[in-house]
Amino acid sequence: MRIGLLHTAFGALGGAELLAAAQSQLLAGLGQEMGLVTFGWAESPWRDLFGEVRVEVVPRRSWRDLLTLDRSSKWAPRARRAWPFLRGYETVVAHSQPLAALLGESGLPARRLWYCHEPPWRLHPDRVDYTLLKPMPPGDWLSPLQRMAEEIRREAAGAVTRRAQELRGTAALEGLAANSDFNRRTLEAIYGRRDVAVIPPVITFPPDVPPRQGLRRGGLQVLTLARLGLLKNVEAVIRGFGRYAGRAGSAARLHVVGDGGERPRLEALARELGLSEAVRFHGTLDPVRDARRLEELYAACDVFTLLPLDESFGMVFPEAAARGLLLIGPDHGGPVEILEDGRFGACVPVFEPAALAEALQAIEGLTDLEVDRRREATDSACRGRYGPTAVVPLLRAWILGDPCTC
Repeated sequence: MRIGLLHTAFGALGGAELLAAAQSQLLAGLGQEMGLVTFGWAESPWRDLFGEVRVEVVPRRSWRDLLTLDRSSKWAPRARRAWPFLRGYETVVAHSQPLAALLGESGLPARRLWYCHEPPWRLHPDRVDYTLLKPMPPGDWLSPLQRMAEEIRREAAGAVTRRAQELRGTAALEGLAANSDFNRRTLEAIYGRRDVAVIPPVITFPPDVPPRQGLRRGGLQVLTLARLGLLKNVEAVIRGFGRYAGRAGSAARLHVVGDGGERPRLEALARELGLSEAVRFHGTLDPVRDARRLEELYAACDVFTLLPLDESFGMVFPEAAARGLLLIGPDHGGPVEILEDGRFGACVPVFEPAALAEALQAIEGLTDLEVDRRREATDSACRGRYGPTAVVPLLRAWILGDPCTC
């Protein structure tokens, strides 16, 4: 079968893009003929990640765009230029909106699918059960998030035409898949469909991780890894770590890996809280170019934590578990499924830094035997649920339209 993947762009490394590359390689390994159509392409590092997959890059701009009558979406004319590249494929899988909805209305003689990493919930704030859109507890530090929520609601109120087009196009797709059960429920709430498959990401687990035993005492080494934007909520991690470090002593460290628009504000916060030495910002570590440095940092840390708002999955959690780190995540969204509601790591309220501090303190109170048991159980569960053996049959059945007998 000829299968085409459709995605906006492959520039900086991102979770959706990495997963698209991984899916293309898995399907190619099953004997499928794979192709990628995109609107932006950086040869490095993506060529190595896509291997022999055929890549075709559609021009982002054309003078003909000036003639279009539909100005509601810049992607509509771009998508029309993509359709000739996709003719001849028996199945086309979009990895983002609004391309998925435009694919649904394209009329292409192919089975048209959408693999959803994250739905366009900003278009549908009244249909989703998202933490950002709920009342927040008092606290000046939450005001940027409160302003973001208000702005999202205002923008959604003015996007009536765009929302109608997106709903109509998505309804025409032959299939939808979500990366978690949380995401599936969100898609059902937005689109009213009851045929959404759940296919988690395939995690690349490292083959050779030095075994760990027990826990280093005297101040935990904590790792957080994220793009530094508001929704990743790294401020709550820094505030919670600060409360913990005040009790744990000078050896405790928080290692922040990632970059983004919030970094200057987060660095200023660390200074304000007296954590200039305890909180270390490492910037972005590319999992390809900086693989060795990233592995060294994993090995130097005891705990991984991230408290994102409304994360659909959270690949960083099983990736950290595979390196032997203990986990602390949010009490909602996709990470709760990975942590099995607290069985494999604490699930704490995202707006309560004190809860994170208590979770870190509780880890320090574990015996070495308890630490080793939790570490082994979490890694084993993640490999069993998100490794190729578990996920590939689901992906194959969905892509090929076969009933899944796994």
